[in-house]
Amino acid sequence: MKFGSALLLLATTRSILCAEGNDSVAKTLEDTIFKAIETGLNGVDIVPVDGIDPNFRACSITSSVTCAITSTLDDCEDFVIPLEQCRDIDMTFTYRYCNKEKDDDVTFISEKTTALFETLPIEGLNYNDLSPGKCHEFSITQKIDTCKRFFSASLKVEGTKGPDFENGDYCYAWDFLRIFIKRPCEITAEISSCKIESTKENCDDFIVAIDECQEVEPTTFTFKYCNNEETAFRFRTQKFRPLVETLLITGFDLTDLQPGTCREFETTRDINTCKKFFSSSLKVEGFRGDGVGDYCYAYDFERIFTGRPDDPPPSNGKACDVSSSVKCFITGSDQPCDDIVVPDDECDEETDMTFEFEYCNFEEANPINLIGRKKTIAKVETEAIDLNLSMLSPGECRTLRTNRKINTCKKFFSASLKVEGRRGDNNEDYCFAYDFYRSYIERPQTNDNNTGGVTVAGECNVSADITCTIEATGEECDDIVVPRDECMTDMEMTFIFEYCSRELVNTIDLYPELTRARVETIGLSGLNFADLQPGECRRLISKQKINTCNRFFSSQLKVEGLRNGIGGYCYGWDFYRSYINRLEQNAPSASSPNPSPTDDEGPCAVTAQVTCTNVATGQDCKDIIVPLNECNEATPMTFEFEYCNFEVSEEIVLRKDKTIALIDTVSVDTLNLSDIPAGACRRRIETRNINTCNKFFSAQLKVEGFRGGDRNDYCYAFDFYRNYIQRTDLDNKEPTPANEPTPQGPSGACNIRAEITCIVDDTGEPCDVIEVDTDTCDEKTDMTFTFKYCNEETESFVDLIADVTTAQIEATSVGGLDTSDLDAGKCRTLIETRQINTCKRFFSASLKVEGLRDGVPNDYCYAFDFYRTYMTRSDDDFPVPATDCEISAAISCTYDKTQESCDNLVIPIEDCESLDGVTFQFTYCSDDKDFPVVLREDKTDALIETIPVANLDKKPLLPGQCRTLEVNRNVDTCKRFFSAGLKVEGLRTGVDGYCFAYDHYRTFIKRAPSAPTLKPSASPSLIPTVSVMPSNAPTACGIGRDERRSRITEIIELISSSEDLQDPDSPQSKAKEWMLEIDEFDVFCVDACSKFQFGAGVFQRYSVAVFYFATNGDSWITCGGESDDCIPTLTNIDRNDNVPVFFDNEFWLSNSSECLWGGLSCKVATKCLDRIEFEANNVNGFIPDEIGQLDGLRFLYLEGAQNEEDYNDNSLQFLSGTIPPLIGELDQLLVLDLNFNELEGSLPEPLFDLTELLQLDINHNVSARTTTALVNYCQAFLTRFRLSSNLVPDWHNKSQNRKI
Repeated sequence: MKFGSALLLLATTRSILCAEGNDSVAKTLEDTIFKAIETGLNGVDIVPVDGIDPNFRACSITSSVTCAITSTLDDCEDFVIPLEQCRDIDMTFTYRYCNKEKDDDVTFISEKTTALFETLPIEGLNYNDLSPGKCHEFSITQKIDTCKRFFSASLKVEGTKGPDFENGDYCYAWDFLRIFIKRPCEITAEISSCKIESTKENCDDFIVAIDECQEVEPTTFTFKYCNNEETAFRFRTQKFRPLVETLLITGFDLTDLQPGTCREFETTRDINTCKKFFSSSLKVEGFRGDGVGDYCYAYDFERIFTGRPDDPPPSNGKACDVSSSVKCFITGSDQPCDDIVVPDDECDEETDMTFEFEYCNFEEANPINLIGRKKTIAKVETEAIDLNLSMLSPGECRTLRTNRKINTCKKFFSASLKVEGRRGDNNEDYCFAYDFYRSYIERPQTNDNNTGGVTVAGECNVSADITCTIEATGEECDDIVVPRDECMTDMEMTFIFEYCSRELVNTIDLYPELTRARVETIGLSGLNFADLQPGECRRLISKQKINTCNRFFSSQLKVEGLRNGIGGYCYGWDFYRSYINRLEQNAPSASSPNPSPTDDEGPCAVTAQVTCTNVATGQDCKDIIVPLNECNEATPMTFEFEYCNFEVSEEIVLRKDKTIALIDTVSVDTLNLSDIPAGACRRRIETRNINTCNKFFSAQLKVEGFRGGDRNDYCYAFDFYRNYIQRTDLDNKEPTPANEPTPQGPSGACNIRAEITCIVDDTGEPCDVIEVDTDTCDEKTDMTFTFKYCNEETESFVDLIADVTTAQIEATSVGGLDTSDLDAGKCRTLIETRQINTCKRFFSASLKVEGLRDGVPNDYCYAFDFYRTYMTRSDDDFPVPATDCEISAAISCTYDKTQESCDNLVIPIEDCESLDGVTFQFTYCSDDKDFPVVLREDKTDALIETIPVANLDKKPLLPGQCRTLEVNRNVDTCKRFFSAGLKVEGLRTGVDGYCFAYDHYRTFIKRAPSAPTLKPSASPSLIPTVSVMPSNAPTACGIGRDERRSRITEIIELISSSEDLQDPDSPQSKAKEWMLEIDEFDVFCVDACSKFQFGAGVFQRYSVAVFYFATNGDSWITCGGESDDCIPTLTNIDRNDNVPVFFDNEFWLSNSSECLWGGLSCKVATKCLDRIEFEANNVNGFIPDEIGQLDGLRFLYLEGAQNEEDYNDNSLQFLSGTIPPLIGELDQLLVLDLNFNELEGSLPEPLFDLTELLQLDINHNVSARTTTALVNYCQAFLTRFRLSSNLVPDWHNKSQNRKI
């Protein structure tokens, strides 16, 4: 929900918090009313009042966000960049918030006052009280990825005014900035002509007396649109909008527009010439380059003023003579702001400056009627200045002088004056003048005592650096490999933030509000903001829990300040991102470098393989053993990258931007990226120096391309090579696991040891040999872990480092480790008992010990032990295998109309269908010869597009067994491609030997022109017409149409009353007619949400259709019957929700599943509706009783407007009537948001039975009467409740209502 204006809250004498878990609500509530405006999720104030102050008024504060290109200072709104040149661009965002009160200070609520860039909180807000007429302002610079479509920033300010913080009037302001990145494109849109049919005159020349005007005057408009590009242009048909007045014109040719061509279209429409003017417009949007190039936009708007015989002649054809100018002076002097010079150490955030705005009418005889509403406006920075907007007489000038506080620590500041109006008493000519003033603040040159010369105090030298290690293993986060089935939401990682002054002489005064460290979106405390001395470095070490089920994680460090002595801005920044590698690769395996040649059908036969040889010894890199005291930072090793095409006849055209080789993270240059002939291989040999003091090193090769150059026949291969360097113990020379030293490097091997043992408490036996039957396993089996760490040095002590000496069981830290100095020959033991889940496949523990021998920084000590034990089952039917098993997954597809493979589809665009039948075959096999594979039901699934496939047999696969599921689905062949996926996971014998297979099927639909003799079919209507079929022709699953109608009617009559169904104008009657006569989606043949077995999907689909007709869906702005587009509005989806959902952006009442209609989402498991969400979508009418049938609904967002300003501008319609009592049937409802509507009456009592409800928002409605039940309900369950700007009862006088 968004707000853009100040909100009102009553002054109070005391407040009572209504929140979950709070018992402080007063026992007597007769004198209370609710004040609940934007108080967030923490609670709602219930406030007693003695009466409303007649002088009470809303608190006046403002907030604004602006954006400028850092290098040029141009407005971000005007930025244009070709897609092929897109890159990271520095942009500066300025956040400003002001107190517009005349008398009262504003005290801010810090936890409610937030600035965001995208979704990241921005630090630097000043929470100090703001005096009347004063502003706070700060700027940040961000790197913007201009390859994205848009970016955003916002500023929300909340507080109270007046000296009494607890009882002052509530203040709220919010600004949201979204910038869409524009691309250059040479297309044009033009309304090339307009003619009156009765006289054949141009519309511009048409003159008609007011007593002869016609309300219906046929007028012909010509629309012209051209492609001046060198490539074809593809239209976005839903964004092509030709209008006459507000009437949308149809019938245009929107096939691809070829280079250098134009199209014209004429239409005749009736115009009312009794009106003062009429208008037409043409908007064209699309892509150049057959739909794959830059986004293009063109627009033309034509307004024709209807001429009258008694109109005065135009003013000699001259432009309207109006002027505007802006000047600036240092307050109290005549010095222009242009000449200002301010040293860095003398700059001030509040320097007084005087701005002079002058605007003049230089017409000789005609006055100018100024236009307000943001047309005639003056600004200093982004703050608007009030002007005199009365008529400007001929020869009159007006001057406004105003003083403002300017931040001279910034690089520049600006002001502007825009004047718009109409000349003459009849407002015939348009007038416009604009002046923009910008002053750059100069910095003086100063003497440099070190050199004796004159230097400019430029930027100083400060650095920022981030490193990250895995707590459990000690390896760098960059190299983390986590199988998908072993990922966890709370893996501990250690981040080191280091920031250094590289200055030789001068200290750096750090800015605390701008110097910050962050992991993901969490701001970290603990940075030292004291002056940074020359050459000084500081570190912040922070342990954080990272979700390794995500694709990546990130952190950042920013350091800002001023160099003392000679000035100069200091800035250092580092951004760290680590992508989490998976062992599973959805690509052809490279483990067999020589696969059998294919017949150019099926998967593309391309391979990738990486090998490595030690240059000094000639041995395989995997066999090398390097003692830590002999390791070398530059050991030469030779890597061989081989990639082959094993196709029989087809060459492979490589994608040059996607085929890459890396050694560690450094690219390998000069790969041969020319086409690979059939049967050929390529090799690239590269020798690199490898640091064998590290724990491991890696290399990878990725190959992508197209078979035969056909972009629909994709080829992919990938190989990842990682080698762990083995160490030898100096005494017994036996290999031990690798242990990574810190960057300081070893100085002789430090002899310390780490060891973990585990005992099952009930039996006393080691955990390694535990046997637990599957039917007797326990989630809480007590086990005792012993962590032992020893200093085996004969003379030296080890100074343990507390921050990095850690123990863990599973992913949870173990407390109590003694990290004091460990004397020579001494050991320490920590015993910890934990409850372990023996129903899992395995559990683990780790111990890491780090320190310094005798406290010497260069003599580093490191030891690590990792303990993992796998559960064995005594009730297994087969021996437990030791290695992973082999299973396979494959998808094929057949086009129903021709029975040809979907891989070869050629469908002209005019012949495509949104519901085209195809048949998918999902085949999965066990290639294991000896053991059955027990499939994991929660991990084995199939999808077509984003919709799960039902009836997948998940029983155990016997050795050598295959299964095939055949599924018939309708796909949209007007889209560029469609896809399907099959994933199979399990365990061999159900205990050990992990099994995984995956296939992803995607086919690109080729286009070809129709035969010349064929006439293109008409554009399909939004709602399909009734199929012309025999009345009882069977549907796809064998149910006759008469039977289908009968069954649907029977179920509908159980839902709605007979009175509603017999009324032809009721939403229920319209929904029934739509399901019986128009809808072709067969609710009896698909896996759909059903309340009862016989009900199939009728209950949900019918109820949603009733909601559509009850809320006048044809008038919706998006996704309705007359809408131009359907853009998903599910902005509140929580990606961490443990209930998986799916959704799409289909129009409502289309033949797809209702789960795919825009604004809805459904649960994956049940296909039942999870959410309805619309905001400012012109959803109007009433909420029908049938909403109660959607009893799986958790979220109902029906906000009528985005903010109070939109709510009051009369352009939207809203929900009215009362909230139906049957909403109490939604027993899973978590959020009910009905803000900004025209609902009235008391909240229904059944609503208070919803014990799961957390958020109830009903502010800005006609009336919402409170009851004791509502107050008690708020106290017991809700975490957020809004009831602002409604009419509520006066508890002393029940006949009076008050507006809050």
